[in-house]
Amino acid sequence: GNDWAYFGAHPNSQTQLTPFEAQGNNFILAQPPAIPGGETIRITGYGTVDGTQGTPQLWSQAQTTHTGPIASIAGTTLRYAVDTTGGDSGSAVEIEGTGTSIGIHTNAGCSAAGGSNQATSLANVALQNALANPVGICLNGAPQIRIEQATPIAADIPTTGSSFQVDILDRDGLPAMFNSASFIYDYGSGDVSAPLVPVAGARYEATLPAMECVSTVSFKVDVETTSSAIVHHPFTPENSADRRFLRRVGDSFNDTFRDTFELDQGWTVDNDPGLTAGAWERGIPSGYGRRQDPPWDADSSGSAYVTDNAAGNTDVDGGATRLVSPVMDASSPNAHISYWRWWGDNGNSDDSFVVAVSDDAGASWITLETVSTGVAAQWVYSQFRVSDFVANTNQFQIRFIAEDINAGSIIEAGVDGVTLVPELMGEPCPPVFEDGFEGPTM
Repeated sequence: GNDWAYFGAHPNSQTQLTPFEAQGNNFILAQPPAIPGGETIRITGYGTVDGTQGTPQLWSQAQTTHTGPIASIAGTTLRYAVDTTGGDSGSAVEIEGTGTSIGIHTNAGCSAAGGSNQATSLANVALQNALANPVGICLNGAPQIRIEQATPIAADIPTTGSSFQVDILDRDGLPAMFNSASFIYDYGSGDVSAPLVPVAGARYEATLPAMECVSTVSFKVDVETTSSAIVHHPFTPENSADRRFLRRVGDSFNDTFRDTFELDQGWTVDNDPGLTAGAWERGIPSGYGRRQDPPWDADSSGSAYVTDNAAGNTDVDGGATRLVSPVMDASSPNAHISYWRWWGDNGNSDDSFVVAVSDDAGASWITLETVSTGVAAQWVYSQFRVSDFVANTNQFQIRFIAEDINAGSIIEAGVDGVTLVPELMGEPCPPVFEDGFEGPTM
């Protein structure tokens, strides 16, 4: 009675039609009757046939169908005397002649001596909860509207502000109908909401105001559909309101090194011999945040370094995994290093996320920061002046260590947007460092 899944299907890339729109067929989902009342059940699927069932093997994995009576209803388990074969699991349990499905076929129980096959009933509480709280493309209204970037977003936001444009389109690529559209941004004092400004047709403009130097700003676009669903930009598979674009604010940035991890710039991974899972990998985060892992990258470029980039039980196990940068030039007296980091754990105090730096190409390391258990699993921006920790040198490296030691824990980590800046120049934006020190005006 607890064997089910549900998923959504994108419109066909050529016809732009959903399966229902193209085929014209669907089931109405309904609760089963409290007790059997003589209903006839039909199961239609693509089960396998190996010849022992007394039927031609050419029927194997071809569409077959059969009907029979309900045998019993107990809790969230339905039983019925309907013939099925292996591979029919997942088929709708249809009340014959009604187009109504009351369950999902799951298990075999029939034999030559009798018995009954069975299904998970639509009365299953977890299934009902999932259907009532759709995500991703199953979210009501989300597939009907898409928000596309029309003009680029600046890599860094100047203190005078910046604008960009988006197109709000329907599934056919035409200007969409919607209830409202908002631009939401936060640069340290909480969310500010402003309406998008119409430009022409489907195009709208969002504007960031003047902001203080050397801060970070996060922002997104929210569109409320005519069915009252909210579609977010940047979009995620689960259409999460939490994901945002993240940018630095400042004038005259002069990066010595900057890596958004879209390309391979020479990072290396070093794992303990006993590590069984969780090694650092570069790519688009794929775990959807369901086990304290990053559901998306930090800077909205797409990719990041994360520990074992896969869904499910793929966290760090059995030791430490180390992500080491290429050698960089931090010889400027005012050089500082910044990055986004993610640390998720389930509360084991033995584990930590250690960031260290080297001024001798990795021969020795000094701890920059240690992130211990109990912090919220989220992207956090960190920035430090190099000379506060190591000598200014052209042999500079940074290392990120995620470890699971002693008692097993759920350990997930991420790194994104690593940037080494020799100094910030220009007025009215002098260098400002982690400790609040203002560097000299050049």
